[in-house]
Amino acid sequence: DGTMVRAGYLGRTADGAFVTNHAGFTIGSGSRSARSDTFRPRTTEIRSDVSGRFVFEHRGLPAGQYVFYAQVGGSRLAWKVLRVGTSTDATVDLSIRLSERGALRILVPSRDESEVWLQPCREDGRPLLPGLSLDAWHVEGRAAGGAVLFDDLEPGWYRAALFGRKNVVRTESGSSSVLELVGSWLVRVERGKTLRVDLPAR
Repeated sequence: DGTMVRAGYLGRTADGAFVTNHAGFTIGSGSRSARSDTFRPRTTEIRSDVSGRFVFEHRGLPAGQYVFYAQVGGSRLAWKVLRVGTSTDATVDLSIRLSERGALRILVPSRDESEVWLQPCREDGRPLLPGLSLDAWHVEGRAAGGAVLFDDLEPGWYRAALFGRKNVVRTESGSSSVLELVGSWLVRVERGKTLRVDLPAR
């Protein structure tokens, strides 16, 4: 049906290195699996089984703390934080149950073109992993007419970052726009509710 599904991880290894990988495919494109070998010996594979579930495997992970995630479409995201040991296997259930989801309608202070990024975080606003940057992993939406709707969100805490677009002249005949961070705020998603969030004025 044209929906992208993908699975991946972000991790901080025992020696302090930051590692990441993901793989995904478009439902209905004829593909039923995808694999990423970019960071061998670490590999990531996702596939659809006979029951219609999506199964993912991450191999070759060094010991450390990881965020494992699965994403369907724009904002249907599930994740778990897990510590991985040496020479061990673990099973992670990242079920996305629509009846247990929530939504955010975010109103921004300007009707000019802007974007909002959401990243799951801890209750006190700290990232799920030490040093995890916002641009490393997030869902995003473009504000139309001063608002953006994120539906099918996992209940919990998120860091919401507002970006405005600033035109930067590069040549005599044209210009390009870049994202400029306006600010970020801690927001909460509640099960079964669509909550309105007004971001502070610029």
